[in-house]
Amino acid sequence: MLHTQPGIPGLFLANFLLGDKSLNHVHFNISLLVYARDKTISGRGKVFIPSASERDIISNLYGEFHYQRAADKCYIVLDLFGHQPSIGMPPTCKTTHNTKLNLLLDDNWQIGEASLSYIDPTSQNWQTIEQLPVRQVDHSNIADLSQLAIQVKNAHRH
Repeated sequence: MLHTQPGIPGLFLANFLLGDKSLNHVHFNISLLVYARDKTISGRGKVFIPSASERDIISNLYGEFHYQRAADKCYIVLDLFGHQPSIGMPPTCKTTHNTKLNLLLDDNWQIGEASLSYIDPTSQNWQTIEQLPVRQVDHSNIADLSQLAIQVKNAHRH
């Protein structure tokens, strides 16, 4: 379920689970604040890695979305970068990114598929997982827009 913000047209919250939420599989929980007017996205995410479960990857996410038509179907494409949350000015160079995420969603933001790249906290090498199933979820650690907006405020000024 998408949660819209009263008084701000085109602003909504979307929570997703990427992958299979189990202790044996990598999965990524994300909460996104989407502003449809300029097609920008801000949010937070947490990658769970079974081999390093005590060292989950936390990311401030930012990016944009666009529409893509294929045959008779319309998809929503999200391109996101993430970096470790930090105090003060956020990192802006590519070397500070700890996640990269590309989602292909159905036209109602409910289900889809993702490609996830992350820096493994143990090896410090980039790992990539293709074709992760994506589904929108109603439950999240971030339940409303105001809470997410506070968390991502000033997280990505270009």
